[in-house]
Amino acid sequence: MKWKILYNWLNEHLFFVICALFVLSVPYSEAFISIISGLIALQILYPNHLKKYFRINIADRSLLALMGIYILILASVLFTKNIDHALYELKKNLMWVVIPPGMVLTKRLSEKKYWGIFFLFVFAVTVGTFISTIKVFLYDKYVLGNIREATYISNIIYSLQVVFSIFILLYARLKKEGVFKYLNWYIITIWVLWLLAFLAIQKSLTGFVSFIGTAIVFLFWVVWRTESRRIKRYGSALILFVILFPVAYVSLIVFRFYDVDKEIPEQPVHTQNGNLYQFDINNEQKENGNYVYWYICDEEMGKAWNAVSEIGIYDKNLDGYPVYSTLVRYLTSRGLTKDSVGIASLTPRDILNIENGLSNYIFYEKRFSLYPRIYETVWELDMYINLNNPNNQSFSQRIEYTKAALYIIRHNFFGVGAGNSDKYYAKAYKYLDSNLNEKFQYKVHNQYLTYMVRYGIPGFIVIVFLLFYGIIRKDVYRNFLLVLFLVLIGISCLGENTLEDHSGLAFFLFFLTLVMWHSPKKETKLV
Repeated sequence: MKWKILYNWLNEHLFFVICALFVLSVPYSEAFISIISGLIALQILYPNHLKKYFRINIADRSLLALMGIYILILASVLFTKNIDHALYELKKNLMWVVIPPGMVLTKRLSEKKYWGIFFLFVFAVTVGTFISTIKVFLYDKYVLGNIREATYISNIIYSLQVVFSIFILLYARLKKEGVFKYLNWYIITIWVLWLLAFLAIQKSLTGFVSFIGTAIVFLFWVVWRTESRRIKRYGSALILFVILFPVAYVSLIVFRFYDVDKEIPEQPVHTQNGNLYQFDINNEQKENGNYVYWYICDEEMGKAWNAVSEIGIYDKNLDGYPVYSTLVRYLTSRGLTKDSVGIASLTPRDILNIENGLSNYIFYEKRFSLYPRIYETVWELDMYINLNNPNNQSFSQRIEYTKAALYIIRHNFFGVGAGNSDKYYAKAYKYLDSNLNEKFQYKVHNQYLTYMVRYGIPGFIVIVFLLFYGIIRKDVYRNFLLVLFLVLIGISCLGENTLEDHSGLAFFLFFLTLVMWHSPKKETKLV
């Protein structure tokens, strides 16, 4: 009798429990993502599931279309000359034939369970933001080093999960769905503001750009669906704000960066101790509106620094870069001269920052805002434009990656195949005479270009067709939560290989197929 009760319970709730475990683990562990993805696929073998749902759904054309993407990848592997890389590509993309069948060949979730999955996901992501923030406040290595390492999975994928959580909260509350309808707007507002604050702490440009693009689409939907003139008016104003504020904010940072007094002082100029300053007027490297290589007195600066720090001025700091260059940039960012007076003006916190490799005081003092990340990007572009130096610079290196990818696509219309791209990138960098050091010569960070490099323009078109064929075939293209999700992922793919990351592909396929096969029928209406 007990076995029969357990059998009936599993038949009713097994799939929901596995989905709940997936969304509770997706912000935290790639290993658990793999294990639970396997469970999603294996649960179709449960006797009652296999008997009731397999024969009905196995011929679903939308399912076959999604799995067809893996067939394309498999076909491209047949032409590879690097078996190890080919097998890696097959393993990395295995989710295309693991998650969709498991989501399709099972009992459809009830509306209550469907929205329960979304709530558990938002809850898990939010708990993760608190944990990561506590780590940032408690441990200097995240503040002084890479704050983005405070998350358990790829910081970019996690930022996308945070953004998706924001729009789940707003959309589900507006539509009064599931447990979300019991949350009042004060709670929702505070919740959303916290998640936005975390994005600033995390400093993910991809996350913020994806948020802005998705927010514009969401606000247009809100304005379109309402009959209230007041909401339309405020909504339209908010759309303009979401578009114009980031432009104005970035413009302000750029203006401050380039707002430099270019008047060259009459030389010779002496320090307070009577020593000569050096001026490299041909080097236009800047920090916070000041030229880095003006007002330098190496003799004074070296003696003064060695008196306050155990790390010598010509040694390497804890980040592996020369203390000298970091110190010069940091003093410049403070508007200080590079001499004994400048060193004497540094606080103990400044000295610790320099020893840890921070080259600008804003990286510490404005560490809980997006300002330093945007400033860093502007600085990198300035270095790239003026010195043609993309090395050790995230954004500038991406420009070089894109140039190499476009070169490969231009000369390989049908692609180079999965597993073959390494040697083609090496040839591209050599042909383009790139200044990028060999150790930084990576692949492009753009999912669309990555697919075109591997499978050619025809293969890329086939992938897009199969994806949207499945969506249209299931008649869920009017499900606005799915629209928001696709916009979010689509924008992120411009600056990242979102579907190349293990957690990113699992995250995408899980929610795509959850909506395609388990969303309530009423969700197919845009209003």
